[in-house]
Amino acid sequence: MKARGKYLNIKLITKGISMSLKDKLRYSAAAALLSFFSGCITAPTNGPELTVTHYDIPEINMEVTANVGEYLLEKVSRVEATALVVHTPIDADFKVAAGEYPQIGYDGEKKVFRAIGVKTALSKTQIVDDGLQGLVVYNDKPNELCVVTSLVGITPSCFPGHHTIETRVSIRPDNFQKTLMYSGRVGNRLRISYREFLNDLARPAFQNEAEYDLDESNIISYQGARLEIIRADNNGIVYKVLKSFN
Repeated sequence: MKARGKYLNIKLITKGISMSLKDKLRYSAAAALLSFFSGCITAPTNGPELTVTHYDIPEINMEVTANVGEYLLEKVSRVEATALVVHTPIDADFKVAAGEYPQIGYDGEKKVFRAIGVKTALSKTQIVDDGLQGLVVYNDKPNELCVVTSLVGITPSCFPGHHTIETRVSIRPDNFQKTLMYSGRVGNRLRISYREFLNDLARPAFQNEAEYDLDESNIISYQGARLEIIRADNNGIVYKVLKSFN
């Protein structure tokens, strides 16, 4: 693969002229042919670098309160993803606005981010869609921001930039979700609803209503989960999770 450079400057030998950015875009087919012989840069699109941690809400042995219709126990995921944050706009061969760009790929040499709204210098409104591969930050040159597109063809256009690579955290339900919901109290009988969800869709065959006699015990169990009931009425419940689902 050919080493990356600052700007692409292709010469049409038959005419002896140097191509501007506009010519590069116009003669992208010629650039692609030259890149066959000269090598090209391919931006990996193998997805973002993610760190996923699964845990329960609420934590074990924590005294909590829930209202009727709220979950007593659920499993969630803490997802850490990498994003490119451009602090100062770039106005060169390509225009890159300040903002946040999610990661779409990586390898041992670079990180690749989705080039949302990247424009050429030819127009204030023209967005490069065809052949755009992404914004790239190379591990050995973290202060440069590169635009990789097959319209340029041989090497990416790289510019000094004011940007950082940061971690973004989101909390989301697991794809396969088990939940317990508080449904109220009738006399000394506590009513609990069990639900399963797959990709946010309820599984009707895995829904159940259960009742527990608090005169017998203030510990209730379902699918391996164990809850200690401290007090409960038709407005809400105070409890601790002693053990999560199996």
